[in-house]
Parts: sequence; C-alpha cells; structure tokens
Amino acid sequence: MKTSKKLFILTLLLFFSVFLQPAVFAAPLAQDAVTCEQEVIVQADDWLSKIA
Repeated sequence: MKTSKKLFILTLLLFFSVFLQPAVFAAPLAQDAVTCEQEVIVQADDWLSKIA
C-alpha cells in the first residue's frame, strides 16, 4: 500500500511539473514603472470630467 501511494504522489508531481511548466513561462513579464506627465490632486467637488 505504501509503495502504490508513493508511486501515485511521484506520478502527480511529474505530471504537474511537465504540464504546468509551460504555463509559468507563458505568463506575461512584469510591467515597467509608469511615469506620469503631471500629478493631479483631487479635492472636494472635483469631477473626472473637470480633471480630464
């Protein structure tokens, strides 16, 4: 019973390492830092249409 359980766990580990590895490499890279043209301070009674 112990041997079959170890074999099952080993098979699962092998399966996940083979089939999930391409998904990790296909993930998008982290984005670069964003630099804004200007800073806008939002105050009371401001609307997005006024800021834009």
